[in-house]
Amino acid sequence: MTPLKVNTAIMCEFLTETPNNKHTLVNVIPGDMILHQFPSNIPVAFYFEVTPKLDEEADYIIEIKFGKKRAGYATAHVAFEAGKQGVIALPFGLLAVEAPGAVVVSIGREGERPTVLLKKQLIAAGDATSSNDS
Repeated sequence: MTPLKVNTAIMCEFLTETPNNKHTLVNVIPGDMILHQFPSNIPVAFYFEVTPKLDEEADYIIEIKFGKKRAGYATAHVAFEAGKQGVIALPFGLLAVEAPGAVVVSIGREGERPTVLLKKQLIAAGDATSSNDS
């Protein structure tokens, strides 16, 4: 498993980097997301603050899944410093969803079980209650 502690995991509709290594997040989704129709294309962006447990320089894969289907991924060569918090920001994209289900974002190295960064349920508007799995 990827040696990262997830400190903050946020799903929003849009984010951008601003001066001094800060980020602006727009329309933060604090709990599960309720959608009025399926299928839908929803705007999403993701912001994570992580603390690595080891000093390491490696290639990482960040994967977004909806249900069991890969909805998107990015690869990055990153250098982590143990105990020093870092930011992973995935800017705007459209997520195509056919039916209610879970969005899961994970990070890992090739051949290792990934670490889940965030999990959110997408719920039909008529369904009962939602939970906060962020």
